[in-house]
Amino acid sequence: MIKHIILNLIYIFTILDCIYADPSKGQWKQFVYTDGLSSNYIFDIEKDDNDRIWIGTQNGITMINGTTIKKYGAVDGLPAANIVKVTSYNNKIYAATSSKGVYEFENNYFQKSNFIQGADIYSFENLGEQLFISSNLENILFDGNKVSFMGKGFPNARIKDVFVEGNRYWFVTKDKLIHKNGDTFVSSVIGFPNDKIEIQTILVDGTNKYFGTNQGLWLRNDKGELELLQKNINVLSLAKLKSGFIIIGSKKGLYYLNAGKLKQYRPFGDAHIALNKTPVYDITVISANEVWYSTFGMGVYLHDPSTFSNFGPRDGLETGGMVYDLIANNEKVYIATSNGLFTYKMGMLLDHFTTSDGLPSNTILDLDMDSKGTLWLATAKGLSQYTGLGFKNYSRKDGLPSNLVTAVHVDNADDSRIWTGSKSSGLTRFDKKGFFTFAVQDGLPSNHIQDITQLDNGDLVIACYKAGVATYNGKRFQLFDNGLDDKRVISIAIGPDRGIWAGTESAGIGVLEGTSFRMIRDTDGLGHNELFSLYYDGSRMWAGTFGGGVSCFSDANWFTMHEADGLNSNLIGAIVALDSNKIVIGGNKGISIFTIDDKPFKLAIENVVTPKADIMLNDLLNNHLEGITRDRFYINTNPMLYKPTESNIKYRKRVNKLGNDKNDWSPLQLSPRISYIPENVGEY
Repeated sequence: MIKHIILNLIYIFTILDCIYADPSKGQWKQFVYTDGLSSNYIFDIEKDDNDRIWIGTQNGITMINGTTIKKYGAVDGLPAANIVKVTSYNNKIYAATSSKGVYEFENNYFQKSNFIQGADIYSFENLGEQLFISSNLENILFDGNKVSFMGKGFPNARIKDVFVEGNRYWFVTKDKLIHKNGDTFVSSVIGFPNDKIEIQTILVDGTNKYFGTNQGLWLRNDKGELELLQKNINVLSLAKLKSGFIIIGSKKGLYYLNAGKLKQYRPFGDAHIALNKTPVYDITVISANEVWYSTFGMGVYLHDPSTFSNFGPRDGLETGGMVYDLIANNEKVYIATSNGLFTYKMGMLLDHFTTSDGLPSNTILDLDMDSKGTLWLATAKGLSQYTGLGFKNYSRKDGLPSNLVTAVHVDNADDSRIWTGSKSSGLTRFDKKGFFTFAVQDGLPSNHIQDITQLDNGDLVIACYKAGVATYNGKRFQLFDNGLDDKRVISIAIGPDRGIWAGTESAGIGVLEGTSFRMIRDTDGLGHNELFSLYYDGSRMWAGTFGGGVSCFSDANWFTMHEADGLNSNLIGAIVALDSNKIVIGGNKGISIFTIDDKPFKLAIENVVTPKADIMLNDLLNNHLEGITRDRFYINTNPMLYKPTESNIKYRKRVNKLGNDKNDWSPLQLSPRISYIPENVGEY
């Protein structure tokens, strides 16, 4: 008998606060009539407590329930009228119409509500403990059982919009702002220059109050001063993103407020040009990575502005072909490319250094930084040192064995000791005594050095191309190549358990265990066997591949992200962590800022399939599910996750017999269908 089912899941697309230059960044997805919407003409969007999305249109309501879409229309009880507002209150859905009153959803059917007298609904808002409704006959409050009036001082006027912040509320008529002061409502007239200007929406941000009108966007500050921020714009909706941007839905597209000025934005691509001429009636901000836009003619847009934020040529990051390395220091990221050195911080490209600024070459192959913040650069024409004031360069005339420097590493124990690698001239040490080079005659397994890092004990770890991995303890070199299927080692990193991980050119990753390597390939979950970069962030191992995107090893499992998931590039040359939740991923097209949040999402159970019948979850809430041993049960689940890109969700389960210790989790699986075969009689 199955009584309790416990589910757990891991997903790769997670929620995060992001840093980006404007709200158009991130991923977008458009839903239109052919995708299942009732209409392309949308007035409102609501997300209920069960994480279902309700969309009010001019032709009924569409409900998106995780992976399924359902339409509601006349056959479901809705009238032939615009659904101007959908509101969730006390686990019930209410639909406000433009001319037919309010309808409520119960037992999979809409029926007309009898608590309101008016037919034309102007605003309908959940205030937490009560619903507020403004109609052509009255302004009322409704608590689910009884109706009450607003109270002393509240005007008998059409309320155009309501802004809710916690337990504080602001109401607007066409020319007044209304708020509660003690037990009394206070109205103040907004002193627009003429009576043709009418308020249509309001947003309160601290002490600033933004009024969207039919003739521009206006700001009233804490001193009561009124300022026109933008004229010649018909503002229909206002919202604030979690990142802090104030965004505006207008009669002609979307805008965001930047330094007191409005700038239009939309998804990138010719398919979305028409959005700049399309009304946006509602903007629903659910979280930092879930924003819904209601357009009147182009359906619904789902926007994730923060999971991936990409910077490339459009933003001024012309890589010249590749990002070879990344270094992060105090939220500033140094970007080594084929087109010089870039710096990035808090959503902005700050600098671009080239040979005209003193670099010996624009091709920068590797970076490292000492404890004082001095940056060392391995370039195609020598070694360079950058302190923030300028570049100091070293070449063959200074003692380097080759001007082509492929790798650079600052010694962990001594900032004044710099190690470099070359393509054919071995390993070089640079210190106060000058340059000293080790070659094959000194015991180095190969003169072609691709990467250098260091173990906790101070030993160097060296990627010796065509030879394997070598360590150097200051006295002698030791080669490790046993079990390494491809000795062309491209990148190395010190990974989990402080072990050596080696990325190869064609055979995946080798993990050194003792004196032999254990290989990790695409068959183990790696995105591609051709490795370009490795990075360990302290809890997760990241692998940048040559065309297969970036793979992440977390919780003993591999997950891979590609361009289709929002990544800037599938060719990944470098990875670095800004913090435990923000990862910068560099490729041939620029960089992606990927933010991680392991906050869980809801997993709905659709039904349970038994050998005898399919049983809906509601039928199981107060009843046992009976069966016999060795009967197989299936639990069909529905992830309540909304992303513009396809989400790579993996599931694991455990089913526990009551009174017994917990069982182990199952291996991860891609299928949302969970199966279980009880071996013994009991309650589970």
